Amino acid sequence: MPSSGLTLFNSNLSSGVDLFKTKFEILGACSGDDSMLNTTLGLQVKGEYSRLRGQFIFSPFIQLQHQRSGSLTELANDNVYVYTTTLYGMDILYVPYNLTLSSMIRQAIQSEDSESLNATVVQLSVKF
Repeated sequence: MPSSGLTLFNSNLSSGVDLFKTKFEILGACSGDDSMLNTTLGLQVKGEYSRLRGQFIFSPFIQLQHQRSGSLTELANDNVYVYTTTLYGMDILYVPYNLTLSSMIRQAIQSEDSESLNATVVQLSVKF
């Protein structure tokens, strides 16, 4: 599925051992055949704060994403599938070994019937 994103705002503010990152994007994707074209449009906002403590870097983050998807006709008539996804997470980097422990909690809510999906992901990674 072809997709693209337009970053409207991206900043990195640093002061000594602290780093604060923010990003605001418009996301889009299209798929389909000759008779039907489906489109997904949305907004994404992400904020991350990093703090160096000894040999560790702690980086909590939050990401909010609001998307609408459907055919072009459905989008024009405001008859679309709408959902909001919220991610909360924390990355802990052990600097001497470049070892990262990541955890993330994801919540997706559909606006039509308020059904939700919750998932927790824990990941350990080493970068070479």
